[in-house]
Amino acid sequence: MKQQKYLLARSCRVEEQPSLISRGVIRWRVLTQAERFFCVCIVLTPLWWVIGWAYILPIWLTVVAIYEIRCNGTLDLKTPSLSVISAIAFGLYRAICTSFNSPEVKPSFLLAPIASFCCLGLVIWYCQSKDIRIRIEVVGWAFSILVVQMFLVWIVAQLILGAPYYNPPLSLFGQLTDKAQRFIPGVGNTNYLMPYLPDDKIATGLARFSFFFPGPEALALLVGFMGLLALDLKNRSWSVVLLLGCTFVLFLSATRSNWITFPLILIIRFLIVNSKRVKSWLIFCLIAVVSFLLFSLPPATDFIVNTFINTAESTGNARADSTEVRALIYQRTWEAITNESEDFVFGRGVPGLTVLPGYAPAQVGSHSFLLGTLLYRSGFLGTSIFATFWISLLLWFYQTRKNRPICSFLIILYITITFSVMELESTTPLILILCAALKTNSNPIAGSMLHA
Repeated sequence: MKQQKYLLARSCRVEEQPSLISRGVIRWRVLTQAERFFCVCIVLTPLWWVIGWAYILPIWLTVVAIYEIRCNGTLDLKTPSLSVISAIAFGLYRAICTSFNSPEVKPSFLLAPIASFCCLGLVIWYCQSKDIRIRIEVVGWAFSILVVQMFLVWIVAQLILGAPYYNPPLSLFGQLTDKAQRFIPGVGNTNYLMPYLPDDKIATGLARFSFFFPGPEALALLVGFMGLLALDLKNRSWSVVLLLGCTFVLFLSATRSNWITFPLILIIRFLIVNSKRVKSWLIFCLIAVVSFLLFSLPPATDFIVNTFINTAESTGNARADSTEVRALIYQRTWEAITNESEDFVFGRGVPGLTVLPGYAPAQVGSHSFLLGTLLYRSGFLGTSIFATFWISLLLWFYQTRKNRPICSFLIILYITITFSVMELESTTPLILILCAALKTNSNPIAGSMLHA
């Protein structure tokens, strides 16, 4: 009798929950408002690229705020959490610190950190206040469309046209701000449309691609998240195809740090998923330990950097001088952090002199979010504020871990590892927002604005 009741209840649930995807097409009418919003934002990635990635979050926030006020008359937000306060505080601190230490004050010094960290905090605040949760299949479908778009661009640009040389056109934001028509590597990438780098080849002689993103590093980080999310999809065929597509795009990005980190995270995931002795709380402990080592013990960062450099030699022949230049940047940055105690507390605000005459992007305090943006430019105070945000966000993920996919935790570990050898990329806020909203069960949560 109990079994019959269970089967009857299960059949009723199946009838009440129509399939999200039919013949490869998502069923729009069964999506919540939040799922539609996120789905459109991901699929329209080429549009945000044409507009300019730097200030997309403020645009999204403005749309959400207008919608909420028109429909409900108020945003009705809860008391902000520690992660929200610290994210906004870090954005404001970076804006003030950069402006105070720069010989000339540019609008971007104030706007850039506010448009990234402050807006990230505001979006997380909204998600926490409304308890927004997005089904993983919806994000997986949108990512699949994005991979198809990138694959089509690669076929046309590489296979048909042969990846010819071109002068990158300006994005819409670059035109509005009257940027220089000629692109200078490493300076204002978000102002130019560069689907691939014609002068930068990978090992096979193919062009290095960034597709719809400011650079290959930003692409690689998002693709790594897409690959981890693919493994959490229940449909095995779909999961495998999406993972293979993400792996191919990751190869085209030629981002060596991600070539090393992505397989490492896959191994960790395999051990966690397939070991009955590993409990869910160990995932949080692993991430917490790695975060502590990277944020609290700078010598550990130096060891990781050196290990990465030695390991990357075998995979970095496509850009032979990149490893040497990065090693020199990290060495000079670490020396400045340890030898000049007067800037230890508040940081230097801006990068230092270049280590390679004639190549401006190779500056002391660059090419590493941990060593450069945090310890060198933000000092102990700024690093503490960001560490508070990162750890409190992890704590909130763990407290709300029910129905949260494992990729939400693993991508935090992924990003934390890349902090040693990469800046915080423009796709990181999008990844963190998706991680905050993702859920694995198939029951949508109804509610206001991005819910109903």
